Amino acid sequence: MGGLAGIPFIGKVGYGAFTNHMPEGGNLVILFSPHVGITPEGEFGKFARDGQGRFDNSCGAAVAAYDWLQANEWQPQNDKELKV
Repeated sequence: MGGLAGIPFIGKVGYGAFTNHMPEGGNLVILFSPHVGITPEGEFGKFARDGQGRFDNSCGAAVAAYDWLQANEWQPQNDKELKV
């Protein structure tokens, strides 16, 4: 599975592919969560990886989107107004 912010983007085909590998009568558990770290001091987008003595960036794409939203005024778009 792939995705941004821990949300699986695989669609019906992807779910069908891995549910075909489940045992009959078995269960499927999908566990996901954002992979954007937060330091103990509350700094968004950084965390300490095992074996490293410093904080490092986590999920640059999600952090960039967050930073953009903080710096810009965003308004939801009306899909009916979009012209393709």
